[in-house]
Amino acid sequence: MGCNSSKSANAAVASTTEVKAVQGENGTVVSASKSVTLYVNQLSPFARTAIMVAKTCDVEVNYHEIDLMKGEQNEDWYLKINPNHTVPVLVDGDTVLTETVDISKYLIDNYGKHKEMNPSGEQAEKIKEVVAYAYETLGPIGKKIVLPVLVHGKPEDVPEEDLEAAKVHGYEYFNNILGDNDFLFGTEKPTWADFLVFSLLMQMDVHPLIRKGEHDKLKLWAKRIFALPFFSTVHKAFFAVKSNFTKAEKPTLYINIASPLARAVLCTADELAIDYDTQVLDFMKQEHKAEEYLKINPNGTVPGMKHGEKCIGQSRDIAKYLVETFCPDHSLYAIEKQEEINELLQFDEEKCFQAAIKIVGPLMRGIPIPDENREFVKAAKLEAQEKLGEKQFFGGEKPCIADFFIFNNLIQTVIDPAHDHENPDEDLAVLREFIHRMMAIEHVAKKVGEFKETMAKVAQMMKEKKEAEAASEEAAPEE
Repeated sequence: MGCNSSKSANAAVASTTEVKAVQGENGTVVSASKSVTLYVNQLSPFARTAIMVAKTCDVEVNYHEIDLMKGEQNEDWYLKINPNHTVPVLVDGDTVLTETVDISKYLIDNYGKHKEMNPSGEQAEKIKEVVAYAYETLGPIGKKIVLPVLVHGKPEDVPEEDLEAAKVHGYEYFNNILGDNDFLFGTEKPTWADFLVFSLLMQMDVHPLIRKGEHDKLKLWAKRIFALPFFSTVHKAFFAVKSNFTKAEKPTLYINIASPLARAVLCTADELAIDYDTQVLDFMKQEHKAEEYLKINPNGTVPGMKHGEKCIGQSRDIAKYLVETFCPDHSLYAIEKQEEINELLQFDEEKCFQAAIKIVGPLMRGIPIPDENREFVKAAKLEAQEKLGEKQFFGGEKPCIADFFIFNNLIQTVIDPAHDHENPDEDLAVLREFIHRMMAIEHVAKKVGEFKETMAKVAQMMKEKKEAEAASEEAAPEE
């Protein structure tokens, strides 16, 4: 859909763009026209490439959206501009360009403030090779993955071998090309060819069951592009379409409301307004250790998630997956803040979650809570308060996924019988205000209410069990 490849990649990269230009006062080449028009459709990876180049170059562009679904690219007026009926097309005065490669190089060479986006020498040769591969290998694979989804709405029509080809010749191939570099060609900032490869790879993400194999380095490369200030705007339409297909099959969350980690995942899903199914696992019946569940989460812990063929058994990874799959530009796991959020999640795992265990563990075993456990909890809360500082949330002005985890783990500690609800600790006044702000979120407060009800039932059950055991001992005959 909206492909742009009417001449071979080698010829396209090697060709010199012919432009009408005048000499600027400083000797640079400047286009004779001040107004550039780009005919685009954001569902086209080639159009998105051209838009990202224009945005990076800070070119003033008139964007004309072509409705491909209505066949606007086949109308007479458009065919006069581009007989190939593809997008993108650039019109600048008398200059008309219909190839993404030519458009990108033209914008950089004639308008760009960042000439390094189109490097020369050895890097240019590498770009030539990679772009040739992108057009001749990656592009055709992408069509086989994407067209059944976007045009026919049938991702199930994509054969297994095509999904495997996308993994091997797409994600894993470019993961190896990237190596330890920030960008594909060893540059400090993305080149136009980075945008092209990125757009072609991202296009395949529209398939709900796409597999990416080992691509950790490529994931970091993608995050650097995600962090560009114009990224969300350029990809808004694409994400909307992608979201429709990923929502076609709802994720199932395996939970128990008594688990703070399960509540954190549920909070994430509800904040994203995701349509999901839940399956409650009964701890007393050891359902989290059942053979069927262990296929989903071999750790035998709660929560777990199954979405299509994707299974995740680590709560923080589930939260990240939900954001990245359904709302990748959401502030819950904002691209530009992910390093900071990951550090907060690590703090939560090492301190806040451990604090919850130090209170709940002894209670579940029916033994007194040691003083050193309470000291650990107080220290963890003070450290959390220090990290919060003067911010509204740990994520800043809005909550991030770390807020949900830290909040739910710390809430878990208030079931300590020694916790004084009437006379709160003044040392934790700032953290208490954070708790109030989180409780003002309706779906968060609802889960806390359900948690308290559940724990009250558990406490009653344990009390009745102890009373029954004591009565049994009293009734036992003396030997």
